[in-house]
Amino acid sequence: MKRLWRSPFPSSCATIQRFEYTFELAWKLFRKVARIEGLEVNSPRQAIRAAYDAGLLEDIDLWFELLEDRNRTSHTYDESTATQVFESAGRLPAALRSAIKIIRHNYLR
Repeated sequence: MKRLWRSPFPSSCATIQRFEYTFELAWKLFRKVARIEGLEVNSPRQAIRAAYDAGLLEDIDLWFELLEDRNRTSHTYDESTATQVFESAGRLPAALRSAIKIIRHNYLR
């Protein structure tokens, strides 16, 4: 236990948790946009695909990688996975800001 608390893992827990719920909100936003467009979307993968097809996402591969990282956090609780997800989480804010900018332009005029 002492080793765990000396590692960078505990300090990254909050970032990982923010990553998880921010990703959840992002894919659900993409699902709402898809429904506005008349598409039935039920999973994060479908929502990402629909958002990409609608021109909301520039890099679909990045979003699929973020989805895999989110899935890893749901099923794995080891330090190496946490470190990998922590590093990946830094890519989410810019990607999400870009998508939100496009959504605002296309749907909130």
